[in-house]
Amino acid sequence: MKISLIITSFNAEKFLPKAIESFLEQNYSDKELLIVDDISTDQTHTIIADYQKKFPQLIFWIKEKDSGISHARNLALRHVTGDVVGFLGADDFLHKNFFEEMAYYAKKNPQFDVMYFNNYCIGLHNSFDASATIPVTVRNLIKHCPIGSGESFYYRRKIFDEFKFNEKNRYSMDYELNMSLASQKKYLFYPVNITAVFNVNTGENISASNGLKQRLETVAVQIKYSKNCCEKFRILWRAKKLIIKNRHQFLQISKNLSS
Repeated sequence: MKISLIITSFNAEKFLPKAIESFLEQNYSDKELLIVDDISTDQTHTIIADYQKKFPQLIFWIKEKDSGISHARNLALRHVTGDVVGFLGADDFLHKNFFEEMAYYAKKNPQFDVMYFNNYCIGLHNSFDASATIPVTVRNLIKHCPIGSGESFYYRRKIFDEFKFNEKNRYSMDYELNMSLASQKKYLFYPVNITAVFNVNTGENISASNGLKQRLETVAVQIKYSKNCCEKFRILWRAKKLIIKNRHQFLQISKNLSS
């Protein structure tokens, strides 16, 4: 079973080497890493080129111009050759031996379409997220918002024959993908109680820079996939202060995601 890992990066020279090393250090041979980066202006391109030169059979650099993380991931998905696909932030890194453990569960449970795992959040606030104890449903995705991090979900490649990332969603694309899959009710999610990834938030890295827009997008996604008017009202009521303060931005985001 081959595992494909996708990293999208932009000016990630401080974090990317550790992310790549965590991939290379996995005690699992049937793997590939696809890195999408066309416009970085720091030393990121030099870092990618050096690793690709050292590991040409494992690391592939996609230099096509992209217009955001969702678009970059869709570009990478055209090139994956693995049976299972996961995503890693350029500022995050994999847990030791995760691929070997994940492949074991994937082979043992071929009926499941998506596997999800626990993750550690480190940096400003250190915490352990035991997401693999929560069933993935639309209601639970709204209630727990989200379940785990996007990097703790791994997908059978066949899913991406039907689904792509919404390229109008710039910050909560993982959340919307899982919402979309859960709403179909034909895809089986399998929780595995092992740790997949360390999500890094130092206050200066990539994932921490657009928190407001991500929160607004998350609320818009919840409303998009909620099942009835009462549920939509509860979502709006919980987020009323955020929405009122940023109403014009929220309305534009909602319009973009629903079109």
